[in-house]
Amino acid sequence: MNRLRPNPSLRHDIVQAVSRLKREGLLDGTGGALSMLGSTGISITAGGSARRFWRVGHRDVLEMNASGHLLKEAESRRRLPLGAGTHAMLYSLWPAARVVIHSHAGYAFLASAFGLSLTGEPPVRPMGQVPCLGTGLNRSIVTREDWDYQILPGQLRSFFESAATENRKASISFLEFEHGSYVVGTKLSTAITDLALLESGARVAVLRAQLNGNV
Repeated sequence: MNRLRPNPSLRHDIVQAVSRLKREGLLDGTGGALSMLGSTGISITAGGSARRFWRVGHRDVLEMNASGHLLKEAESRRRLPLGAGTHAMLYSLWPAARVVIHSHAGYAFLASAFGLSLTGEPPVRPMGQVPCLGTGLNRSIVTREDWDYQILPGQLRSFFESAATENRKASISFLEFEHGSYVVGTKLSTAITDLALLESGARVAVLRAQLNGNV
């Protein structure tokens, strides 16, 4: 039996970070999640947090194991977000990672909806390549289950293997087609900053694509 206990320090950090991200317009009410990896497991915002406009308290932060399963000690009336398995997978793909932020907000979500990768926009240039994973797929015939458990994991492994060769130390970011942005970071403060930079870069990419008639 898994006897890991909730990490009150991570819960506090997540609640404070959500408040800041919401205040700065980097989270919205359509989806997303924030998680942190600690010595006792992964702490993550509960499912439905976005629909409650991110009014998140300590009880809205759940604990899960490295496989993305809710711990038995966690509150039974709350559920994990739909992307909990993706968060768990990202920690396994990059052992240095300590925080994952997934957002549906702003221009980054528009860029993901248009299938735009961010490769040379000035705000994100220091972050390296920010691809949009899943472009080119016919989502009308690809089920959500196939995408989450077969296609996306393969694309993430390939991307993280490539990113690792670039010797990135602060964060690794990507867009998921029609599903917003992800920032995987070694520190919470750096991940928040990089999400803001990603949003600025996405704004440049979207406006450029519109001016060029590409979207």
